[in-house]
Amino acid sequence: MLIPLLPGDSLYTPGSATNFMALSRTNTVQVVIGEGSRDALVAELGLAGYNRPTQWNVNQENAAVGTSFNGTSGGTLVLNEQLILITPGSTLADVVTAINTKAAFTGVVASTTTNGSGQSVLKLTPRNGESINQTSAFLDLNQIYGSVESHGIFMREYKGNGELTGRLLTDPQNSTARWFDLKKNAERIGLTLHDRDVLSVPMVERIPQGLPNAGRYAFIVLDKISGQKSYIFDTAAITSNQVLVKAGSAFLIDLASDWKGNPQPQGTDPFFANGDLKDPSRLNQHAVGGDGRLNENIGLTSMHEIFVSTHNNILKQIKENFDDICDDEDDDADDYGNKQALTGEELFNLAKLANENFYQHHVLQEYARRITPNLGAFAGPATANNNNAGFNASILAEFASSAFRFGHSQLTETMALTTVNQQSGLANPGGQQDIPLLQAFLAPQIYNRYTAGQVAAGMSQQVGNATDEYITNTLRNALVGLPLDLAALNIGRGLDAGLTPLNETRRQIQTFLRNVRTSPNGTSGLVQANNGIDNVLADLEANLRPYTSWRDFGDHLLNPDSLKGFIMAYARDALLSGYQGNSLSYWNNLQASTAPGDSTAYAAALSAAADAAMANPSFMCLSYTGTVADALNPSSQPISPPLVIEDSKPFPSGSVGWGKPKPQVACWAPPMISSTPTRCSNCNGGTKPTT
Repeated sequence: MLIPLLPGDSLYTPGSATNFMALSRTNTVQVVIGEGSRDALVAELGLAGYNRPTQWNVNQENAAVGTSFNGTSGGTLVLNEQLILITPGSTLADVVTAINTKAAFTGVVASTTTNGSGQSVLKLTPRNGESINQTSAFLDLNQIYGSVESHGIFMREYKGNGELTGRLLTDPQNSTARWFDLKKNAERIGLTLHDRDVLSVPMVERIPQGLPNAGRYAFIVLDKISGQKSYIFDTAAITSNQVLVKAGSAFLIDLASDWKGNPQPQGTDPFFANGDLKDPSRLNQHAVGGDGRLNENIGLTSMHEIFVSTHNNILKQIKENFDDICDDEDDDADDYGNKQALTGEELFNLAKLANENFYQHHVLQEYARRITPNLGAFAGPATANNNNAGFNASILAEFASSAFRFGHSQLTETMALTTVNQQSGLANPGGQQDIPLLQAFLAPQIYNRYTAGQVAAGMSQQVGNATDEYITNTLRNALVGLPLDLAALNIGRGLDAGLTPLNETRRQIQTFLRNVRTSPNGTSGLVQANNGIDNVLADLEANLRPYTSWRDFGDHLLNPDSLKGFIMAYARDALLSGYQGNSLSYWNNLQASTAPGDSTAYAAALSAAADAAMANPSFMCLSYTGTVADALNPSSQPISPPLVIEDSKPFPSGSVGWGKPKPQVACWAPPMISSTPTRCSNCNGGTKPTT
């Protein structure tokens, strides 16, 4: 997703062809027929001439439509990196069914349509507005254990003979494992990875009984023509008629810009033929974990290391506990002769279970309840035995993609580091070694075995910025060392994920809370009905009502002075349409103009228009006559009649809007977010308060 930069923005470069920010890893799904698809099959499906479009239009289907279909001889189809097997003799309906079994992973829905000759053909349509999760939706420490099994296999530590130790992988100094350590660890179970594999985890499974090397881990490959499954132990051993099956995860996502090593002569591939880098020195410095984003900054890497170390410390304690109840460590039997030996798999899962509980306790009890002290007790819907087994514990998209990003406002311009006494474990007095936040991004080369302790000692003494709408300069103008604005990217991320606008989201949450509170399986039906949950939910329900006007919205801002900025951002069209006798097109052109002084003139006009609107009671809804009870009722509209814009009725002369079609309501509610996100260039000033 491209977010345009406009003249007057601090990131705008006059004359540049790249005055935009690229929002990577979006859910903008295209139809991509990938390498490994059997060419004859693609032709039989009528897709031989299809090419992925260079642009994607949200108002169009963006579908790939076959030109013909006369039966198929079968084979493999790689659709959006997912491999689909089409059996020989499949009908068009069979092909549609086979493709749709992977729709949740491809983001593409198969159907049929007709071509110009009236023949039924295949149609592949991206699922607009759908998100494709590539990480676990639970509080399960997938950051270190991985979200898919194949990724997790490589994060476990193995002995030289391939046996599982029960530990999570570390480097030889028991610090965060690096890419080099992961490759060496994989060799202990007979698997050879290469540097190209860092961007996509190969799928791994144990070879079934009855086949050669049964029980061994192996990479899965499929024949491009027959689709027959076979196994290899080296990702470089794949032949030209095979495709390597991928697991849908990446070892590393956030990589330093020079991860491919020293520049090679122009036109020279930085990789050897086997997929290893000619200069792997920088890549080998990158930390590895269950989530490929851990190198985004060294503070994040430190958090990964803390929970890896916790797993390994828990494992050590478990083994010591079992040793204590055994007569002899060698025979692992207790006083009654009962064998207490545990396999590496059992030890790993015991430590993992305890570590996950440790993590969940800190997330919910120590962190979430510090942020939101009125967080209720566990209030999932009751089941027959009242154990909440049917409750969906997934993290909501509205939380992950929007609400939880409040943490970005808490960062300061400095990452606090303090040296630690290695004997006492205490911070050294005067040991501050703070670094600028900018230097902490994508810098695996400065991370060492002491960094996690230094981050913990330093940041636990650091005062964070306020939780509000302001974001510190480095995040607004130099995210990960690039000309990127994290605030704008966050807004774009919400649009990309298909989140509803603010007021509608509040209404949905309010309705949900009311249903939890009043339904037969709600809080009144739980054993803990008398512990105050009903009162907590009732308070939250009232607080999360939709806003009824700009005035209502402004009255609930932490910083009331920010209301003008919100109005300029979200009511911009209404403010400028007809302002000073000029059309909206005039202001659009002035905003985009590169002529000297135009961006300043545009900003001044928008500011003045906002001032005039805020002084107008009709715009701010000071004359709103609805009741608070109406606003609290999720089944009724917050303003009556509903917000309707009727093109035939302009505003009266002199009223706010200056020719904008008049809404047939008593006030203006905060409008929905623009479908085309742009970075607000009028809010660059201001001082970030601290708390």
